[in-house]
Amino acid sequence: MRSAVYEAGQRRSCQAKRTLCAEISTRALVEELAKVLTSLFGAKR
Repeated sequence: MRSAVYEAGQRRSCQAKRTLCAEISTRALVEELAKVLTSLFGAKR
């Protein structure tokens, strides 16, 4: 019983970490995209 609860807790924390990592990577990706877009538009002007 205790091990099942522990496994569920581990899984939940793992999922939380995964979503956090996804958020961080998405944010970084958006920032990189913004840099590229600004550099492209700056080059066009």
